[in-house]
Amino acid sequence: MILVSFGFQILDWVMEEKPYEFLEMDHAIHVDLIGKINGVTSASKHYTQIPPAFQTTMIYSVLLAAYLERNMERKAETLLARAVEMGLRNQVFLYNQMVHFYKGKGKISVVAALLKAMDIHAVKADLYTYNMILDLRARKGDADGMEKVWYRMKDDNNVIPDSATFAILAKGYLVAGKLEKAEKMVKKVETGPFRRKRLVNLMLLKLYGQLGKKDDLERIWTSVEEGQKVTIADYEAMIRSLGMVGDADRAEDIFEEMLENGGGKNVQQYNALLSVYAQLGRIKKGENLVKKIMKASLSPNPSTYHELVLMYLKGGQEQKAMETLLKAQKVSRTSIRSRPLYASFQAALNWFAEKGDVKNAEKIIKDLKDTGYSCAYRSYIVLLKAYEKAHMSPYGFIDRIRADNVIPNQYIRKELQKLEGT
Repeated sequence: MILVSFGFQILDWVMEEKPYEFLEMDHAIHVDLIGKINGVTSASKHYTQIPPAFQTTMIYSVLLAAYLERNMERKAETLLARAVEMGLRNQVFLYNQMVHFYKGKGKISVVAALLKAMDIHAVKADLYTYNMILDLRARKGDADGMEKVWYRMKDDNNVIPDSATFAILAKGYLVAGKLEKAEKMVKKVETGPFRRKRLVNLMLLKLYGQLGKKDDLERIWTSVEEGQKVTIADYEAMIRSLGMVGDADRAEDIFEEMLENGGGKNVQQYNALLSVYAQLGRIKKGENLVKKIMKASLSPNPSTYHELVLMYLKGGQEQKAMETLLKAQKVSRTSIRSRPLYASFQAALNWFAEKGDVKNAEKIIKDLKDTGYSCAYRSYIVLLKAYEKAHMSPYGFIDRIRADNVIPNQYIRKELQKLEGT
């Protein structure tokens, strides 16, 4: 912050004394510093004083980032509309910022509206736009939606897919359970003429792990070892992937190798091995690893608790899973950054729903909201499954989800009708 303040003072002096003429980059930096020091309102006021010739996409991008960082969505949308009205060059950069923001919030309808607006205003999507939209579909396992985007991308002569594109497609097919298609895309990642070989290998380690291809995983690891120095990120990816193929012994060997090569200074590195024990339900080994974490003077983080929750569920110790989640909630009271992962609640909810354990499923929903998360559509869908498995009717369900700003769509209404008839 001291350096930011000092930089701000220098730029103020330059503005006052004018030892040289400000260029586009200088104005952008100045707006950014004003936002960081005096707040976004001051930055917004200053931007209006910038000569029109310098009110370019770069300036708008800096101000847009400041609005989005503070969740000032309406301000951001107004600024984007102004940029469109002015006919600024490279508007796709601004649209990408907005798409990235709303994608992170899971607001698919807003993303769809932004894409429609791009078409209306003849703003051509770039590779980054397509990859973000593909990823949005891939995370949901929406293979049909993903392919529609993919075909549109292929028809766009201005866009060339990269390794990330094929990795995203592979991930989407994996989530959708289309393993043959997933493997086909992984092969494209491996055989494509892509630069940044290190990054590609990292992708391949993760993807072959998800496919359960032990031999291919080891083959890529050999390639990693024969290349430049093996990074901590490489070790972590290999350890996690070995868990996916069920080889805990090999994962432990790689973990020890990582420690010998300077690893073990970050809890996330221990979490990689913990994820292996979680996938395989190795409770004793997982608990011993947590002791090692504490011995190394490291503190468990939300990911640590997440892996422990998964481990206890996988190992059939539901009570310990609930106790771990409760412990994570207590730790989070000291800091928002230590809040349990949404995925931890979702994993527990899925587990109890499959068992028809309505009592514990309802408790998870309550804990989810008490921790500060919004109870989303998918959580209520899973809760409905718990009632279905238990052959119970969830009275007042529609009113309840409406209170959480979840719209009861046709699917929910159909499921409720089935349950009310039981």
